Amino acid sequence: MNRTLIKLNFLGYYQIIGGIIGFLLSIALIVKQPIINGISFLIIMIVLGLMSFSTYCGYLLIKKQLKKGINLSIINQALQIIGFGVLGYGFKYTSGILLGVRIDLTNDFIIGLDLNITSWTLYWNSNFDLSFISINFFAIFILGFIFKVKDTLEKKNLLN
Repeated sequence: MNRTLIKLNFLGYYQIIGGIIGFLLSIALIVKQPIINGISFLIIMIVLGLMSFSTYCGYLLIKKQLKKGINLSIINQALQIIGFGVLGYGFKYTSGILLGVRIDLTNDFIIGLDLNITSWTLYWNSNFDLSFISINFFAIFILGFIFKVKDTLEKKNLLN
């Protein structure tokens, strides 16, 4: 049981660090923007909200609020599994490690390795030629770990 809590602590710190790095990188990007219009502001708020959400999920796990922390961490990791871009709209969010594949259909069918740390892509009515899908296997791995831990804790009645 103690090893499980140590792993959850590690996951908590992982989410906090990813969220803080993403938050700081986003703020640095915002400062460089000459003009922020309505859509840009909305995108910024979504991104800062996602990075704050990741940090909050990690905080809950570290503070041993396991039921809420695990449930919100499932949502956080699920949002990071699939990224897409099509017809001018796109979304890809990673708070932590991105290790997966990207299938780019923009000009041709190109499959490539996707490797990054704490990044985001959000297109709203722009980049109409862009067409891609990405899958983050690291987020799938973490999500599997979370479900396994959740099942273990539920069997021991520690998540009530």
